[in-house]
Amino acid sequence: MKIAFSLCLAACSFPVPVLAVQCGKWYSTACLAEEDKRYDEAYTNDLNKQEPLWTDLSGLWKADTTTFEADGSPIQPSHFNPVNASTSFGLPYTRDQTQSYFNLTTTGSRQYQHNYNVLKPAPQAFCDLPRGPGDMNVLAGGTCGVNGFATWSESTKVASYEKDGTVKAVFATIGFVLDPKPTPSAGEGNVIGDNTLFTVSEGTNTGATVVNSKTFIFTNSEKTTASELLTIYNRSFNVSKLIGFQISEYTKLSEDEFVTSLQDAWTSANVQPFARGGGGQLPMQTECLAADGEGETSAACVTDEQWCELDPECSESPYQEPGATMLAGPIAGVVLAFCAVLIAALYLLHRKKLDDQKKKIRQVFAKQIAGGVTVQSGKALTMEDISGQFKSIDKSGDGLIDKEELHGFVMTGDAITMSESDFELMFVALDADGSGEINYTEFVAFINLCVEEFNENGIAQEA
Repeated sequence: MKIAFSLCLAACSFPVPVLAVQCGKWYSTACLAEEDKRYDEAYTNDLNKQEPLWTDLSGLWKADTTTFEADGSPIQPSHFNPVNASTSFGLPYTRDQTQSYFNLTTTGSRQYQHNYNVLKPAPQAFCDLPRGPGDMNVLAGGTCGVNGFATWSESTKVASYEKDGTVKAVFATIGFVLDPKPTPSAGEGNVIGDNTLFTVSEGTNTGATVVNSKTFIFTNSEKTTASELLTIYNRSFNVSKLIGFQISEYTKLSEDEFVTSLQDAWTSANVQPFARGGGGQLPMQTECLAADGEGETSAACVTDEQWCELDPECSESPYQEPGATMLAGPIAGVVLAFCAVLIAALYLLHRKKLDDQKKKIRQVFAKQIAGGVTVQSGKALTMEDISGQFKSIDKSGDGLIDKEELHGFVMTGDAITMSESDFELMFVALDADGSGEINYTEFVAFINLCVEEFNENGIAQEA
């Protein structure tokens, strides 16, 4: 590639006069829009057309969710203290097994997601616990152990300027606060293959930033069931704390099923009627849950001005077609065309080599994990298996895997051949935050990227 670049540089170093002309003519440089859809004003911003998976995901869903503490134990009820709300996401209700519902609507370049979460009353043993100053063992004036609780939230996203089906977060609203308002939200959602959606989002609430990392995978060909792994961090005063993670099993519902199931869940949990969430008639007849039943918006709804801060349909894209130039002669044009083809071909070869290298490190990693657990062919790799493997690699027992420990793991076993450069790439891929050590969350996240490789070893992955 260096030789090709040097030849091109020499051929193009002769001074030639240039003129500003319209791109895309036989005598001018090509328009970027011809090769890069980001510069094409005519290319659609409709998310459903950019990525069909958004059409599959749109609709009404119910989830049965299991929530775990950071250490992997089932999450328990905890007292709610408004003063300390920024340091945890504790609620005084039964929380290890919950039901949640969401409605996703994708219209053109905009996406609306409305969420309902239903919590059952806390057990009496929790209600009998002593409370500290300001601690609450029930919300909304209910009775601990008698009344459950319901929260609602919503998020809005738009198509990105990349025009590749990626969505960018705009605002998020949490409905159990006294004065809900949309707050700026950072993050994006990316479609991976034909069945997987990976999203990362950040939102601020009561002085803290909640960071969510979520992998959503359809589990049947009809795309009416799905599994999801959600990892939750809380960042406050520049300190990030792993709050916990959730595993959810989703089922797509009809409108009647959605309404009936949600109302039954409210009733079963004995949620007080006034605490059952906004949005007027079910299921979410308005674009904003804080709107009234007549569709009138409130201060908690995203305005058109706020939408247009990122919506490519009403904002200016950073990808603007630059002015083209006319070359002085046909020889320069031929040389430039040749160089472009040559460099592009070399880049593709280089890219393929990198892709093959990444595939190889996933194969080695998956093979070593598979060799360290006792799982029947075709059965799922459980969270217990993953935790056990993590602990077996973490020889120091400090909850972190350093480079030496990972090296000892991947370089052992039968027929393991991996160069040191491949190993360095593996470590960088696992060490997502660049800290020099791999924590449990990073370990689980990398395993989620190795679905195909685990399948090659006869092991499925638990959602």
